[in-house]
Amino acid sequence: MDRAVVSSNWITQFKKARVQNLSIRHSDHAVILLDTHLDREVVRTPFWYLDAWSRDEGCRRVIEETLDVVIRGFHSFILCKKLRLTAKALSKWNVQLFGHCQTKLKALEKLLSDVQSRLPSKENVELEGTIMLEIEEVEKRLESIWK
Repeated sequence: MDRAVVSSNWITQFKKARVQNLSIRHSDHAVILLDTHLDREVVRTPFWYLDAWSRDEGCRRVIEETLDVVIRGFHSFILCKKLRLTAKALSKWNVQLFGHCQTKLKALEKLLSDVQSRLPSKENVELEGTIMLEIEEVEKRLESIWK
């Protein structure tokens, strides 16, 4: 179970495909992920202001500091430049305060999957439990960001 079977014709047709077993979390089976587009280009996402930031005083400080930067030029140029600086500063501040939740979540899920593929032992079961608790904490943090 929890496996994928393909033919040689399928492999020839989908040369850049990959099958990945995700970590077991809420069942006794692993989700199987099939990605047939590993060659897709990386798209830069636009800046988004997250409501969760408003609850932290550091956010206001970051915005005030970047808006106090002296920039010379036309009013429209100054505004665009300050908005770009503010977005960059908030993105950096976000990483420092909240961390890269998605990146951390992926790393934890990979670690969980690795631990679950090992032979069962007391240490591995305890490590699995610890990792699952940490995953839940990161998911709660992510959920608070999007509320």
